[in-house]
Amino acid sequence: MQQLVNFSTYAVDLERFNNDWKEVQQFCCEEGLDGVELLYGTDLGENQPPSDLVKTIHFPGWFGWTRTWTDHHSIPDNAEPAEIEYFFGAEDPKRLFCRFSSLLNTAHDLNASYGVLHISHVELDEVFTRKFRKKSSDVLFAAASFVNAVAASYPGGEPPVPIAFENLWWPGLTYQSDEELQYFMDLLQFDNWIFLLDTGHLMNHLQVRTEQEGITKVLKTLKRLSPATRDRIRSIHLQCSTSGMYQKTYFHCPPPEGFEALTYREKMAALIHHIPHIDEHRPFSQKECNDIISLIEPDILVHEFITGSRDELTEKIRTQMETIS
Repeated sequence: MQQLVNFSTYAVDLERFNNDWKEVQQFCCEEGLDGVELLYGTDLGENQPPSDLVKTIHFPGWFGWTRTWTDHHSIPDNAEPAEIEYFFGAEDPKRLFCRFSSLLNTAHDLNASYGVLHISHVELDEVFTRKFRKKSSDVLFAAASFVNAVAASYPGGEPPVPIAFENLWWPGLTYQSDEELQYFMDLLQFDNWIFLLDTGHLMNHLQVRTEQEGITKVLKTLKRLSPATRDRIRSIHLQCSTSGMYQKTYFHCPPPEGFEALTYREKMAALIHHIPHIDEHRPFSQKECNDIISLIEPDILVHEFITGSRDELTEKIRTQMETIS
């Protein structure tokens, strides 16, 4: 099993390592990691990472991308450029198709083992209200339609790297129903894909309040899946999130007053103070989390954390590495 840590092409991560990929590589060696899962959020230009550092790629997480694919006429004419790029992914299906194809090609060029795609959809006000306009089945159908079309454009009808479908706690892939997963798998018209389990995202969906409760409920949820479905989960984002009490307090509430009148950037600024309280990305500290790893037996495990400094990143990696050792 390879062990990686999440990293990104954004300046906030690179600046911690003096914009030097060799420093990142040395850091991984010192911490006993095989490399990084790279969130490819911005083009690197000439500052490319070493070919043996990047093991997997994480594609941008566009909250509203399935709407672009199925109903792009609903994108407002006055949508801000940042909203088009970061929320919708592109202004229309053709450009979304081309952008995702380009990301797959980049993952192939970097010799990545897979590229991660979030299978979910959420409108910004729904992050607060949880009054979702789309059902999970709607999102799964739209996502399958999209990836099928992209895969079909490649020789043999297969993408150049496996697409790793990741769960969130919004409508889409949640691992709550084997029937729902089977529905999605039956829609797929290519075979170069895997499921990726994010433990913290599943804990968010289950609204757990303690680490032990989270481990117990994650295991119970996974054991309800068929062995054939679990066999498709080849990678884990290992992180702990126990935000159940916060969710009980702040979910199913209206957005902040005047939210709809805000610009896209202002709305995202409000969410930036909200989402980290839901999705904590902390290290596990209880050895029982090894039961999740043992059940899935992943090929790749990614230590995925939110950190404010290099020292904090080091501390969280070491805490979780010791827990699973």
